[in-house]
Amino acid sequence: MSGRSPETETQLGDLQIVSPRKLAYCGTSFADLDAGAVIATGADVALVDELAHSSPDGSRGRWEDVADIRSAGWTW
Repeated sequence: MSGRSPETETQLGDLQIVSPRKLAYCGTSFADLDAGAVIATGADVALVDELAHSSPDGSRGRWEDVADIRSAGWTW
């Protein structure tokens, strides 16, 4: 189960979804953006949400993931 609502699933259509990486912190597992997996898709477009998000341990901001994706040759 994806955790997404039926309405969201309908809107996604046949778009590719990159599975999140699992990040362990304080005995709990969190789903987080896998920037490497996004880069590996070679897709023409990527939608990255929650730009203000930080990893659970505070070591990395989502904006840094986006910077990595852009550094790999992606543009806005």
